Amino acid sequence: MIYPVPKPVKVQKKARTYLPKIKKGVRASLEKKATTAWNMAVLKRDGFRCQAVRIDGSKCNALALDPHHIQRRSFKATKWLLENGISLCCYHHREDLTNLKATVLRSIGKERNDRLKSIALNSPIPTDEELHEIIKRLISS
Repeated sequence: MIYPVPKPVKVQKKARTYLPKIKKGVRASLEKKATTAWNMAVLKRDGFRCQAVRIDGSKCNALALDPHHIQRRSFKATKWLLENGISLCCYHHREDLTNLKATVLRSIGKERNDRLKSIALNSPIPTDEELHEIIKRLISS
């Protein structure tokens, strides 16, 4: 007598957790140091206070621990410019994401945003030597 063969049980795959790409080498090390120095320089420049301007025109002025890039970080030409940063509180940086771009534009002005955009699109990527200079300048500020 032939016995029925049980159907194979599908093994459910575990959901992959997001693993960021790990960059290696001297350039990656320099970029990490520059980013850390940029974060602290932006927060110090703004006195660890949120620079967001609300719709009614008042300033938030809460404790800010989140430096935010005005132009995207993918633009290496403006990634480490001190002018490209703004300090934001946790609410404005994480929870108010729907209005983040409008809040930043209200806070910095259209002229500064347009100037940063033109720098981001037209400037070359900094070399390793220039990155060393950027790190020194950010640490000293």
